[in-house]
Amino acid sequence: MGNGNKPPFKITRPNYLTEYFKGLTTYNEKVFNLIKPLLKGQIANDGGNLVYTEENKKIPWEYVSASILEIVSFLLSVKVGSLILFEEPETQLHEELQLLMGMVLYALSSINRIVISTHSQTIVSTIAHLSMLKPTKEELKDLFEDLEVKDYEALAEAVEKANEKVKVKVYHFTEGEVKDVSIDYVVRGLPGTKDVLEKEFRWFSSLHSKRLFGQK
Repeated sequence: MGNGNKPPFKITRPNYLTEYFKGLTTYNEKVFNLIKPLLKGQIANDGGNLVYTEENKKIPWEYVSASILEIVSFLLSVKVGSLILFEEPETQLHEELQLLMGMVLYALSSINRIVISTHSQTIVSTIAHLSMLKPTKEELKDLFEDLEVKDYEALAEAVEKANEKVKVKVYHFTEGEVKDVSIDYVVRGLPGTKDVLEKEFRWFSSLHSKRLFGQK
Protein backbone atom coordinates (compact mmCIF):
# COMPACT_ATOMS: atom_id res chain seq x y z
CA MET A 1 0.00 0.00 0.00
CA GLY A 2 1.08 3.58 -0.55
CA ASN A 3 2.33 5.83 2.23
CA GLY A 4 0.79 9.32 2.18
CA ASN A 5 1.28 10.93 -1.24
CA LYS A 6 4.09 8.59 -2.23
CA PRO A 7 3.29 6.07 -4.98
CA PRO A 8 3.32 2.41 -3.89
CA PHE A 9 5.88 1.56 -6.57
CA LYS A 10 8.46 3.22 -8.77
CA ILE A 11 8.65 2.76 -12.53
CA THR A 12 12.16 2.48 -13.89
CA ARG A 13 13.18 2.01 -17.49
CA PRO A 14 16.61 1.27 -18.98
CA ASN A 15 18.60 4.05 -20.62
CA TYR A 16 20.11 1.90 -23.39
CA LEU A 17 18.02 3.75 -25.98
CA THR A 18 19.64 7.05 -25.06
CA GLU A 19 23.04 5.41 -25.49
CA TYR A 20 21.92 3.87 -28.80
CA PHE A 21 20.89 7.22 -30.29
CA LYS A 22 23.81 9.12 -28.75
CA GLY A 23 25.89 10.58 -31.55
CA LEU A 24 23.45 9.41 -34.24
CA THR A 25 22.47 12.55 -36.08
CA THR A 26 23.12 11.70 -39.73
CA TYR A 27 20.09 10.97 -41.87
CA ASN A 28 19.04 11.81 -45.40
CA GLU A 29 16.80 14.86 -45.55
CA LYS A 30 14.92 13.51 -48.57
CA VAL A 31 14.06 10.30 -46.71
CA PHE A 32 13.12 12.30 -43.62
CA ASN A 33 10.62 14.35 -45.64
CA LEU A 34 9.00 11.12 -46.86
CA ILE A 35 8.51 9.69 -43.36
CA LYS A 36 7.35 12.94 -41.73
CA PRO A 37 3.67 11.95 -42.11
CA LEU A 38 4.40 8.95 -39.88
CA LEU A 39 5.85 11.05 -37.06
CA LYS A 40 3.70 12.73 -34.45
CA GLY A 41 6.56 14.95 -33.37
CA GLN A 42 9.92 16.10 -34.69
CA ILE A 43 13.52 14.92 -34.54
CA ALA A 44 16.42 17.33 -34.23
CA ASN A 45 20.14 17.63 -33.56
CA ASP A 46 20.75 18.82 -29.99
CA GLY A 47 24.42 19.27 -29.20
CA GLY A 48 25.45 16.40 -31.43
CA ASN A 49 22.72 14.07 -30.24
CA LEU A 50 19.48 13.07 -31.90
CA VAL A 51 16.41 14.07 -29.88
CA TYR A 52 12.68 13.61 -30.30
CA THR A 53 10.19 16.34 -29.42
CA GLU A 54 6.42 16.69 -29.30
CA GLU A 55 4.81 20.11 -28.81
CA ASN A 56 8.32 21.56 -28.28
CA LYS A 57 8.96 19.20 -25.36
CA LYS A 58 11.95 16.87 -25.49
CA ILE A 59 10.98 13.25 -24.80
CA PRO A 60 13.70 10.84 -23.60
CA TRP A 61 14.11 7.94 -26.01
CA GLU A 62 13.14 5.52 -23.22
CA TYR A 63 9.65 7.04 -23.23
CA VAL A 64 9.15 7.38 -26.98
CA SER A 65 6.54 4.99 -28.41
CA ALA A 66 7.68 1.75 -30.03
CA SER A 67 6.24 2.84 -33.40
CA ILE A 68 8.31 6.05 -33.42
CA LEU A 69 11.45 4.09 -32.50
CA GLU A 70 10.87 1.77 -35.46
CA ILE A 71 10.34 4.68 -37.85
CA VAL A 72 13.38 6.64 -36.64
CA SER A 73 15.57 3.52 -36.77
CA PHE A 74 14.44 3.01 -40.38
CA LEU A 75 15.27 6.65 -41.19
CA LEU A 76 18.79 6.31 -39.77
CA SER A 77 19.49 3.10 -41.68
CA VAL A 78 18.37 4.17 -45.18
CA LYS A 79 20.99 5.35 -47.64
CA VAL A 80 19.73 6.75 -50.93
CA GLY A 81 20.72 4.53 -53.86
CA SER A 82 21.46 1.50 -51.70
CA LEU A 83 19.81 -1.92 -51.51
CA ILE A 84 17.28 -2.03 -48.66
CA LEU A 85 16.39 -5.37 -47.08
CA PHE A 86 13.49 -4.81 -44.68
CA GLU A 87 11.99 -7.63 -42.67
CA GLU A 88 8.43 -7.08 -41.43
CA PRO A 89 8.18 -3.28 -41.84
CA GLU A 90 4.80 -3.49 -40.08
CA THR A 91 6.47 -4.19 -36.71
CA GLN A 92 5.01 -1.95 -33.97
CA LEU A 93 2.92 0.00 -36.51
CA HIS A 94 -0.87 0.30 -36.31
CA GLU A 95 -2.97 0.10 -39.48
CA GLU A 96 -2.69 3.74 -40.55
CA LEU A 97 1.07 3.75 -40.08
CA GLN A 98 1.30 0.47 -42.02
CA LEU A 99 -0.57 2.09 -44.91
CA LEU A 100 1.78 5.10 -44.83
CA MET A 101 4.86 2.87 -44.54
CA GLY A 102 3.69 1.01 -47.65
CA MET A 103 3.56 4.35 -49.47
CA VAL A 104 7.03 5.33 -48.21
CA LEU A 105 8.51 2.03 -49.42
CA TYR A 106 6.83 2.42 -52.81
CA ALA A 107 8.14 5.98 -53.12
CA LEU A 108 11.66 5.00 -52.06
CA SER A 109 11.77 2.16 -54.58
CA SER A 110 12.21 4.71 -57.36
CA ILE A 111 15.67 5.57 -55.97
CA ASN A 112 16.51 2.37 -54.07
CA ARG A 113 16.22 -1.33 -54.71
CA ILE A 114 13.96 -2.61 -51.94
CA VAL A 115 13.18 -6.14 -50.81
CA ILE A 116 10.70 -6.64 -47.98
CA SER A 117 9.17 -9.64 -46.27
CA THR A 118 5.85 -9.02 -44.56
CA HIS A 119 2.79 -10.59 -43.00
CA SER A 120 0.88 -7.31 -43.34
CA GLN A 121 -2.04 -7.42 -45.75
CA THR A 122 -2.21 -3.63 -45.42
CA ILE A 123 1.34 -3.05 -46.64
CA VAL A 124 1.07 -5.60 -49.48
CA SER A 125 -2.31 -4.24 -50.58
CA THR A 126 -1.11 -0.62 -50.44
CA ILE A 127 1.95 -1.25 -52.58
CA ALA A 128 -0.01 -3.41 -55.05
CA HIS A 129 -2.78 -0.83 -55.47
CA LEU A 130 -0.26 2.00 -55.93
CA SER A 131 1.50 -0.05 -58.60
CA MET A 132 -1.75 -0.83 -60.40
CA LEU A 133 -3.65 2.47 -60.13
CA LYS A 134 -0.74 4.96 -60.09
CA PRO A 135 -2.55 7.76 -58.23
CA THR A 136 -1.61 11.38 -58.81
CA LYS A 137 -0.54 13.60 -55.93
CA GLU A 138 -3.93 15.31 -56.08
CA GLU A 139 -5.67 11.96 -55.68
CA LEU A 140 -3.32 11.06 -52.81
CA LYS A 141 -4.18 14.35 -51.17
CA ASP A 142 -7.80 13.18 -50.80
CA LEU A 143 -6.69 10.14 -48.78
CA PHE A 144 -4.16 12.02 -46.66
CA GLU A 145 -6.68 14.68 -45.73
CA ASP A 146 -9.32 12.05 -44.97
CA LEU A 147 -6.81 10.42 -42.60
CA GLU A 148 -5.89 13.86 -41.21
CA VAL A 149 -2.23 13.26 -42.06
CA LYS A 150 0.12 16.24 -41.91
CA ASP A 151 3.28 17.07 -43.88
CA TYR A 152 2.32 14.71 -46.71
CA GLU A 153 3.32 16.87 -49.69
CA ALA A 154 6.79 15.36 -50.24
CA LEU A 155 5.43 11.81 -49.94
CA ALA A 156 2.57 12.48 -52.36
CA GLU A 157 4.96 13.94 -54.93
CA ALA A 158 7.43 11.06 -54.49
CA VAL A 159 4.69 8.46 -54.99
CA GLU A 160 3.57 10.20 -58.18
CA LYS A 161 7.16 10.20 -59.49
CA ALA A 162 7.59 6.55 -58.51
CA ASN A 163 4.61 5.65 -60.70
CA GLU A 164 6.79 6.31 -63.74
CA LYS A 165 9.71 4.11 -62.63
CA VAL A 166 8.71 1.44 -60.14
CA LYS A 167 8.13 -2.16 -61.07
CA VAL A 168 6.72 -4.20 -58.21
CA LYS A 169 7.27 -7.97 -57.98
CA VAL A 170 5.43 -10.09 -55.40
CA TYR A 171 6.37 -13.57 -54.24
CA HIS A 172 3.92 -15.47 -52.07
CA PHE A 173 5.45 -17.92 -49.60
CA THR A 174 2.96 -20.56 -48.49
CA GLU A 175 3.13 -24.19 -47.38
CA GLY A 176 6.80 -24.50 -48.26
CA GLU A 177 6.35 -23.11 -51.78
CA VAL A 178 7.25 -19.80 -53.40
CA LYS A 179 4.97 -18.43 -56.10
CA ASP A 180 5.57 -15.44 -58.36
CA VAL A 181 2.14 -13.76 -58.30
CA SER A 182 0.71 -10.88 -60.32
CA ILE A 183 -0.29 -7.49 -58.95
CA ASP A 184 -3.87 -8.20 -59.99
CA TYR A 185 -3.78 -11.40 -57.93
CA VAL A 186 -2.57 -9.45 -54.88
CA VAL A 187 -5.18 -6.72 -55.30
CA ARG A 188 -7.93 -9.36 -55.23
CA GLY A 189 -6.58 -10.53 -51.87
CA LEU A 190 -3.91 -13.06 -51.04
CA PRO A 191 -5.14 -16.47 -49.91
CA GLY A 192 -4.64 -17.03 -46.23
CA THR A 193 -5.39 -13.58 -44.86
CA LYS A 194 -8.45 -13.09 -47.08
CA ASP A 195 -9.76 -16.58 -46.38
CA VAL A 196 -9.37 -16.25 -42.61
CA LEU A 197 -11.09 -12.85 -42.57
CA GLU A 198 -13.99 -14.11 -44.68
CA LYS A 199 -14.49 -17.10 -42.37
CA GLU A 200 -14.28 -14.87 -39.32
CA PHE A 201 -16.84 -12.39 -40.71
CA ARG A 202 -19.22 -15.22 -41.67
CA TRP A 203 -18.93 -16.62 -38.14
CA PHE A 204 -19.55 -13.21 -36.54
CA SER A 205 -22.51 -12.64 -38.88
CA SER A 206 -24.04 -15.95 -37.82
CA LEU A 207 -23.62 -14.98 -34.17
CA HIS A 208 -25.29 -11.61 -34.82
CA SER A 209 -28.25 -13.40 -36.39
CA LYS A 210 -28.52 -15.77 -33.42
CA ARG A 211 -28.45 -12.89 -30.94
CA LEU A 212 -30.95 -10.77 -32.90
CA PHE A 213 -33.45 -13.56 -33.54
CA GLY A 214 -32.95 -15.58 -30.38
CA GLN A 215 -31.57 -18.58 -32.21
CA LYS A 216 -29.48 -21.19 -30.46
